[in-house]
Amino acid sequence: MSTDVSRMENNGMALAKRIVLEEISPAHFSFTLKWLENESLRRELVIKNYPYSKKETAKWYKTYKEDESRLIYIARLISSSAPIGQIGFNRIDHANRNGEMHIFIGEQEYRGKGYGREMMEVFLDIAFNRFDLIKVWLQVNDDNVSAIRFYKKMGFVREGLLKHHEIYNGCLINKYIYSRFNTLLIQNATNNT
Repeated sequence: MSTDVSRMENNGMALAKRIVLEEISPAHFSFTLKWLENESLRRELVIKNYPYSKKETAKWYKTYKEDESRLIYIARLISSSAPIGQIGFNRIDHANRNGEMHIFIGEQEYRGKGYGREMMEVFLDIAFNRFDLIKVWLQVNDDNVSAIRFYKKMGFVREGLLKHHEIYNGCLINKYIYSRFNTLLIQNATNNT
């Protein structure tokens, strides 16, 4: 990893040069819900039935905490503690050693400044070294060119296309599946066969 990564697993945080990832909590709801007011972000994430009430958000959080296959972090700047985005596992499949992830920068002013790269580097370190996963994968809208370019720069490869996979505001959306592999684990597994 190009980032100086040190995990502080005892308090649910992970640290990079300019950001810290901390597990999502009710204290994060106000700015997370504010980020989701952005229509283009909701389309990228295919979030329907917005806005959410406080009651719906609390119900979601209770379900999230009960689901050990999910882990979501909020990214904050070390310099100011300002929250800037979110990254996490939608689902970890421990038996098959892979996890579906998501990432977004919620604050527009912090996009294109390398924070997404730092978030991803720390997250992949957690995925491959803490959880010992072989593969991390995600879905991305086929027209989200900037995200696709970012994933490719981060070493993700396109594995497939899900045609007409989701509907958002009455429009059919195609999704690509992009994956990043833990090549060291794959190489070791291959050598042991």
